[in-house]
Amino acid sequence: MLSIAEYKPFFIKNTFNIPDNKPKYKKKNVIEYDPIFYAFFYELNNYDITHINFTSINYKTNEKQEKIKIAVEIEKMGKEKIKPKDKDDIIQNIMYDTRINLKTLNALCLFYKINLLYIKDNIFIKMCYGEKIKEQKLETETKTETGAVSGSGTETKTETVSDKGSESFDSNYLVMDTNRFVDLDLNSINSKYEVNLDKPLRCASYYKIDDLKKISLQLHLPFEHIKKQQLYASIQNVLNKLNI
Repeated sequence: MLSIAEYKPFFIKNTFNIPDNKPKYKKKNVIEYDPIFYAFFYELNNYDITHINFTSINYKTNEKQEKIKIAVEIEKMGKEKIKPKDKDDIIQNIMYDTRINLKTLNALCLFYKINLLYIKDNIFIKMCYGEKIKEQKLETETKTETGAVSGSGTETKTETVSDKGSESFDSNYLVMDTNRFVDLDLNSINSKYEVNLDKPLRCASYYKIDDLKKISLQLHLPFEHIKKQQLYASIQNVLNKLNI
């Protein structure tokens, strides 16, 4: 025989437990934008494609329109400029991905015929397809010399000295640091590691351990008392984050 406690779940309840309804807040509609493409487009055209701000749906529409225009022009470029396979990957990236990669950025430099120096942390990449873009800003110093001249008091001599400095690179580069354009002394990148977009890193057997130590030093990676394969793996890990 069933007890009352066992029958109780089937009885009609006198009261009901009403759950607390927490108010649901709508998620803010944030439109993800392409920071490298935006900075590049604005620098070259001096035209803000956001119109309002990055949270506006207008920005995404305008960005897509500009990307489509550029993709159409890149499609027209001959195989002597871009390899067919690379062209397909670039168009795929610029048309359908949220953010362009560095190979696409390189293609944009080719299309616009400019020289770009791309920097990210301790790495730099040269994308050279143009002529003179802008003059290196030269610091000028005015020197005044005062000397005595018989019968005429003093003579003032003014000389303007231009200090160009010793540059390892031409001064005709636009400089992009991660996703923004900057004014930078080109000498400051001499200690950084230069990456080739076609072959960012060769196979491990290509390098001697001293070569890997030098690269590690440029990338600010530890290298003392570390085996060759571990050095190579740590360098490879850094380059894999470049979004090439």
